[in-house]
Amino acid sequence: MIEIKLRLRHTSDGRLILELGYGFRIMFAVLAVVFAAATLTGEQVSTLAVVIIAILVLGALYQERWEFSPATQTLHARHGLIVVHRHRTYQVAAIATVEYADYYAGTVPGAAVPQDETNARAPSAGTLRSMLSPQPRRYLRYGLRMQDDSWIRIETRRVRDWTDDLALPKALADAMGVVLERNEL
Repeated sequence: MIEIKLRLRHTSDGRLILELGYGFRIMFAVLAVVFAAATLTGEQVSTLAVVIIAILVLGALYQERWEFSPATQTLHARHGLIVVHRHRTYQVAAIATVEYADYYAGTVPGAAVPQDETNARAPSAGTLRSMLSPQPRRYLRYGLRMQDDSWIRIETRRVRDWTDDLALPKALADAMGVVLERNEL
């Protein structure tokens, strides 16, 4: 499964950037080229093949980027294709907090995950028990709470390492000088 996760990067001039890695674009570009080469070797090109190649090309051109500039005290957000995208700028003064919430797949937001024997400890990988009763998937959602109480989602990601995953909203809050706050869904 393809997971789209933002990565954190600090620049030499003090900017903090959350963006999709180049590996994401490269993977889609390679898949588009391979699929196009395989399709063009045949005598007839199907409509489905053209649609799949177009989707792969669009995936290679997709970008998502959040950039905090301490010099201007602004947060720039860019989403969409490289040539056609939505660009928004937020003043840090208009941001109240950076909020995050975590939840488990298949649970009611805000409900606790039952802690039975299956969830109390992680089963060994590859055992019959782990295949029959896997741990529920944990997700982290974080975004900006604005002064006018509106909320802007930055990312929802599957948690692999809680400390590493929580480092992104923490770094963003620290850089902007706002509070990082846990929020219930």
